Amino acid sequence: MAAVPSSRPRSGAALARWPWVVLVTLVVIQNAWVCDDAFITLRVADHAWAGRGLVFNEGWRVQVYTHPAWLAVLAVVYGGLGSGFLAAVACGVVTSAAALWLGLARIARAGAVGLAAVALLGSRAFVDYSTSGLENPLTHLVVAMAVWVYLGEVHRGRAFVRIAVLTGLAFLCRPDAPLLLVPLSLAAGWQARRRGGSVRALGLGMLPVLAWESFSLVYYGALVPNTALAKLGAGLPAGDVWIQGGRYLIESATGDPVTAVVLTGGILGCGLRRLTRPLAAGAVLYLLYVLSIGGDFMAGRFLTAPLWLVVLGCSRWRMRPRGSRLGCIGLLVLGLLGPRSPLATGPASVHAEPPRPRHGIADERAHYAAAASLWAWAPGTSLPRHRWRELGEAGPDDGSRVAVFSTMGYYGFFADPSIHVVDGFALGDPLLARLPTLRRIHFRPGHLSRPLPEGYVDALRSGDASSIEDPAVRELFEALRLVHRGPLWSRERWAAIAALHTGALTEAIDREHYAFFEVVRLRARRVGRRTKPLRIRDAGLRIEGLDAAQTLELGLEPPVDVELRWLAGGETVSTEVRAAAERMPVTAAPGIDGLHVVPLDMAGRRSLSIAVRR
Repeated sequence: MAAVPSSRPRSGAALARWPWVVLVTLVVIQNAWVCDDAFITLRVADHAWAGRGLVFNEGWRVQVYTHPAWLAVLAVVYGGLGSGFLAAVACGVVTSAAALWLGLARIARAGAVGLAAVALLGSRAFVDYSTSGLENPLTHLVVAMAVWVYLGEVHRGRAFVRIAVLTGLAFLCRPDAPLLLVPLSLAAGWQARRRGGSVRALGLGMLPVLAWESFSLVYYGALVPNTALAKLGAGLPAGDVWIQGGRYLIESATGDPVTAVVLTGGILGCGLRRLTRPLAAGAVLYLLYVLSIGGDFMAGRFLTAPLWLVVLGCSRWRMRPRGSRLGCIGLLVLGLLGPRSPLATGPASVHAEPPRPRHGIADERAHYAAAASLWAWAPGTSLPRHRWRELGEAGPDDGSRVAVFSTMGYYGFFADPSIHVVDGFALGDPLLARLPTLRRIHFRPGHLSRPLPEGYVDALRSGDASSIEDPAVRELFEALRLVHRGPLWSRERWAAIAALHTGALTEAIDREHYAFFEVVRLRARRVGRRTKPLRIRDAGLRIEGLDAAQTLELGLEPPVDVELRWLAGGETVSTEVRAAAERMPVTAAPGIDGLHVVPLDMAGRRSLSIAVRR
């Protein structure tokens, strides 16, 4: 087998690549910002420094973050700077610079380093999420370390131990990040085995995973973050989730053509070469995962790591100067012509009206830049300058210590530390995360609304579980309070942990009731008295107390297809689908005492108008 050149260039060659590292880093700084979600982790860091534990709500041990390693980095820097915004920006810039140095100065060949740098400069996704306060920069750094080791040592069979450890460390960046490195681990393990080495090093890679999972189980009473329960355990139809994942890739590509072109070309290019084929496989594996979870609401966020992986692989190409120059020019033109180029960011672009989200997928940086970016800073100001921060600082209007507020980052960080924030998306609420999501025909990933059970907020305020009306939810609340507030080593707590993990405490919950929690109810005897249409959302209208053979006329504006669920004694006995029509006569069969009208489309609106006449 022919020797493969090392990925480690001589010091002089590495020094000559520093201008590219500096240039990309400067563009990252030019676009630096911090999103609302980053302040969820920062509130945990604030509580930790105050001695209240790794918690979001004081006294409730709930894991509201997916990135323990990034939390550690943020917490250390936040403790030194005392500013959440500055800590998030500093961590993003420094970690991104380290990843760029490793990628461009140590991995890339001289002939391809310029093209790799320009590809990153033109990628809105990569530049945007090289700061933002999220864990992307640390993931990029760990991936770069693994690729550096792989390209330099795999042919000698010596890379497996270090790549296995780095794959385990990637888990601490976020639980899905090891998917990027699994093919590298397998390739390195195969080479080690061929050369008579041992693959027992795989156990070393599991040590970070086992260590964190053990701590999480003891401290939080759970093996997965609460955010995963809230986002991935919603019970949505698998087909709808995959379709939404496809929309995520399409929307991200439409708004960020450089990322789409480089990611596609990089996968194909890396796949053509045996050495870099595992990098292409890692990118494809991760993209399949993104499809399977429905993508995300942040356009481009989940594309940065696979993009970075294939850029590192392609940067090892031997390129002629002319081909490299043409590639740079083409990517620069494509990037500058695309919407909101990171190379053209300035005061005007930051304060421009952000584009409207499509399919629940938003340009998050455009949404927050005017309130929480370096361009928004002015002498004497404290960032972010956002309404959610102001509401958090003001606290609940009723003066209580429990606030219901769904976007809980800015709000929670700037609220009084003793305020218990209940978020309707359930990221920080262990009870709501285990309830069905409210029925939404067009859901938004990461924003899966949960119902607030009757009496739940009162129970949090008073500590009295009897306020909760639903016995099944009340039992679940008492178990969760024991798990997340009780003594760590009590026998009762561990029994409750076991019950939660087996699903025994959620079996009795009426999932239909909570999925259709927002249903509008109307007594049949009041139909003739109403002169105005009702407004309904995805849960529809439930007409109760129908007489046998009673005929009604439904009129929806705008007309949409509906499912009619005929009820007897509160239970569904038959269903039928009616095509969209301005007037829809329906007649109750004998034994029917109710009708649930469920819209199958919302015509792009939040609510529909429905008139019911005899």
